[in-house]
Amino acid sequence: MQHFDGFLGKIYPVIQKQIEEAEKNVSFDEVKRQAEERRLPLVDATERLGHHETPVAVIAEIKRASPSLGDISNRNTLAQVQAYVDGGAAAISVLTEQSHFKGSLADLTELKTAFPYVPFLRKDFIVSEYQVYESKAAGADILLLITQWLEDDELRRLHELTRELGMQALVETETDEDMRRARALGAEIIGINARNLVDLSVDTNRVTALARTVRDKDFILVGESGVDNPSVVRIWQEAGVDVALVGGALMKTDDQVNMVREFSLI
Repeated sequence: MQHFDGFLGKIYPVIQKQIEEAEKNVSFDEVKRQAEERRLPLVDATERLGHHETPVAVIAEIKRASPSLGDISNRNTLAQVQAYVDGGAAAISVLTEQSHFKGSLADLTELKTAFPYVPFLRKDFIVSEYQVYESKAAGADILLLITQWLEDDELRRLHELTRELGMQALVETETDEDMRRARALGAEIIGINARNLVDLSVDTNRVTALARTVRDKDFILVGESGVDNPSVVRIWQEAGVDVALVGGALMKTDDQVNMVREFSLI
C-alpha cells in the first residue's frame, strides 16, 4: 500500500476497501460488460468546456457532505441539477464517494439518466481500472484522476483506459511537478486544486500562481475548490483559467441559477 499523509492517508485504505466490496458485488468481467453495453450518451466534455460563450465555464457540483464542511445539503438533486442547467452550467460534477462525502454511483446514474446530454464528471478517488469501467457503466463522461494519488505508470494507464473507453479525464494538480506530469500525459483537461489534500486547507492563490506559470497552453484549465465569490473566479480567469468547478457555495445557496451565472462572469 502506498503511504500518504493527513486526509489522503486516512481515506486511501477506505477507497481500497470500497473497491474490494464493489468487486464482490459486481465482478470485473461484469462491470466491463456493463461499460461496453452502456446506453446513456457519451458527451464530449471538451466541446462544452472549451467552447463556451461566457468568460468562464462552470462545472457545478452535487456534494451532500465533505470532510471540511460536514453535512451540506439534502436538497432534491434533480431540482438542483435543473437549476444548474438553467443557469448555464457547462457540466455537472457528482461526488460519488460514500464514507466522507455521502455520495453514490446511484446518484450519478439517476442524474445522467434525467439529463443525458449534459456531461457528467464522476468526482471520486480513482485508483483502479475497475473504477474506470464502473464510471463509464454508471454514466460518467469525465472522471477525476488525482496526480498525487498515482505513480506515473498508474496515471498513464488509467488515463489511457479512460480515453479508450470514450471518456475524458480531469487530471488534478497542486504543484509545478503535478502540472509537468499532467502535461506529459497529453491531458486535454487539467485542474488545479486550491485545496491541500493532506490538511484540507484552501488557498485560492495556489490556482492563480500555478496557472500563471503555464506556457503554450494546449488544454482546458480548470480551477477547483474554495470558490465562494465570483471575484476569485475573475482573478483565476485573468491568470488563464478556463473553467471553475464550484461545489459548496452552489449547494448552500437558495438561488443556484443566478449563482452559476455570477461564477460564469456574466
